[in-house]
Amino acid sequence: MRILMCPPDHYNVEYEINAWMRITRTPDAALAKKQWDALYTLLSVRLGADVELISGHHGLPDMVFTANAGIVDGGRFIPSRFRHAERQGESPYYERWFVTHGYNIQPVPEYIAGTHEGEGDSLMWRDLLLCGHGHRSDVPAHCAIGGMLGRDIIALQLVDPRWYHLDTCLLPLTDDLIAYYPAAFDSESVTAIERLPGKKIKLSDHDAALFGANAVVIGKHVIMNSGCEELMSTLRDHGMKPHATDLSEFLKAGGAAKCLSLMLDH
Repeated sequence: MRILMCPPDHYNVEYEINAWMRITRTPDAALAKKQWDALYTLLSVRLGADVELISGHHGLPDMVFTANAGIVDGGRFIPSRFRHAERQGESPYYERWFVTHGYNIQPVPEYIAGTHEGEGDSLMWRDLLLCGHGHRSDVPAHCAIGGMLGRDIIALQLVDPRWYHLDTCLLPLTDDLIAYYPAAFDSESVTAIERLPGKKIKLSDHDAALFGANAVVIGKHVIMNSGCEELMSTLRDHGMKPHATDLSEFLKAGGAAKCLSLMLDH
């Protein structure tokens, strides 16, 4: 498993573009670095993931959330088209990293309307692309990405601003198991999720608020924010191996383990 991460050297809450951000509630920089280091060590040392690094940049405090950079498919990179101006400056740095590392950059064609924010709202599962829309990403862009990837899309409407990206409230675990938070979706989307093959785990309000669904999956290992005891117990019942690590300083900007990790292997 190869993962792209960005050290939190410039991480902060300097603006408010989601329901979790408050410029009056800024992260503790030293504690955020300690928490990020613990996640990095868990992924790379304990679980053996190959973690690549990209440098952050002054004025781009959310660049630490690499999952939003785009979508990787083999040797190509589909860069995000960020909705908010505060994040649009990240794109040139991400594209430069991927070019330098031998990837072919294939943006969504300019004539396609709408925004999309990488793995934040586009999750590959089986031969499908599960797509969240309503806050940060739009269906036309997802349809274009599905065509580029050769995957049918399942469009899922997000209705609660606290769960503004799909990866904050839906977690594909295996080909036959998905965890999700029903209250984040409209009723039609809940029905669509329940109709997908395999079993479903429904997150409690408590675990959803701690971003339990915003987790990294490496085989049977599930790496998530600490405090989600009910979800961890349920995962064990399904044969998974959950690992908790404190990411409280990143929740202040609306992110946890998955937001901090972009999957490079698909």
